[in-house]
Amino acid sequence: MSLLGTSLIVLLAVLAVLFPVATYLLWSRVRGPRPVRAGSRVALLVGGQLTTLVLVAALANDYGDFYTSWSDLFGGGQVNINQATVLHAGGPQVSRSVHRHQPGDPAVHGVRLDVNKADAHDLRVVGDTNFSTRSQWAVRGRVEAVLLSGPQSGLSADGYVYLPPQYFRHRYAHHRFPAVEVLTGYPGSAQGEVSSHQDYPGHALQAVRAHKAGPMVYVFLRSAVVPVRDTECTDIPGGPQAETYLAQDVPTVLQSALRVRPNDWGLMGDSTGGYCTTKILMHHPDTFRAGVSLSGYYHTIHDPTTGNLWAGRKPLKDFNNPEWLAQHEAPPPVSLMVTISKQERTYRDTVRFLHLVRPPMRVTAVILPTGGHNFVTWGAEVPGALAFLSQHLSAGS
Repeated sequence: MSLLGTSLIVLLAVLAVLFPVATYLLWSRVRGPRPVRAGSRVALLVGGQLTTLVLVAALANDYGDFYTSWSDLFGGGQVNINQATVLHAGGPQVSRSVHRHQPGDPAVHGVRLDVNKADAHDLRVVGDTNFSTRSQWAVRGRVEAVLLSGPQSGLSADGYVYLPPQYFRHRYAHHRFPAVEVLTGYPGSAQGEVSSHQDYPGHALQAVRAHKAGPMVYVFLRSAVVPVRDTECTDIPGGPQAETYLAQDVPTVLQSALRVRPNDWGLMGDSTGGYCTTKILMHHPDTFRAGVSLSGYYHTIHDPTTGNLWAGRKPLKDFNNPEWLAQHEAPPPVSLMVTISKQERTYRDTVRFLHLVRPPMRVTAVILPTGGHNFVTWGAEVPGALAFLSQHLSAGS
């Protein structure tokens, strides 16, 4: 029986009804010694509770495609990125060579976020992580926890900044790096992106060491800037200006505080973060040149977590719809990488978006035969995604 689909849901729903009925009918009919009777009744109660919990989990999984097969659920499934099909849409793919950075550059001691250049109300370092010690900054880089306040949106959010090892070396003391904004899905946790859960800094470090990507500065943020509401990175009429915060405030503040290049930013995110990546990339090609959408979707949604984000205004809804933008607006000169598994619910949505893309916008689609809407699948895709961003930003300059 498939993990997804109605068959499993129906079976679990029937069991969830039968267990309480059986408990009612058998409660007084259980025979045997007192321990046996007590154990049987406990088994009926626990069985009913577990069946209900499994039913709820199955409904959630069927909705979100988190696990698409039993082997995927129990860890036996493997995501082989080499089995992916790669498609191109829009204009020709443009890439840049990746500079092979020397590992032996001397360290610049004492370098950290230069918050003196930024308004103290805009960026505040609130803590360090255990990613590296001071002596390791020029070898592993550094991850710092920050509170970033937006001067235009008036919003504030916790996040993390990863500075690559080159940032701390004398050779790059006056070098400005490309920057990548990494957005979570909903609800998501920025801390999860820098911890062993997803470990983006580790992936970035390995990509540079393997000469598959150049050093870049990363900022990790929740896509839901004002939890618990899922704002879908939207400037809500009369509400939070989430897109302004992510697309304008974050680059402006960090460009004032760090040695990052203006107008040479990348975006990356999974699920809702993938939708946000695509939309912001298409809205702001003057700042963001490339993006990666991991299992994202390409249409506006309205559900209990979002509410009405557009105040009933169809033009505003269309403006936040990547499919509509690709079909009706002038395509921006940006590069986007999208990943999806054929087993995910948004596979057809992705294919439909690819058919709408026109030059000079360029899209590379990495389509896996198997895989779920989960961190295992995305973890296999991240190395290629970082290489893509490096090639399409000025990481090799």
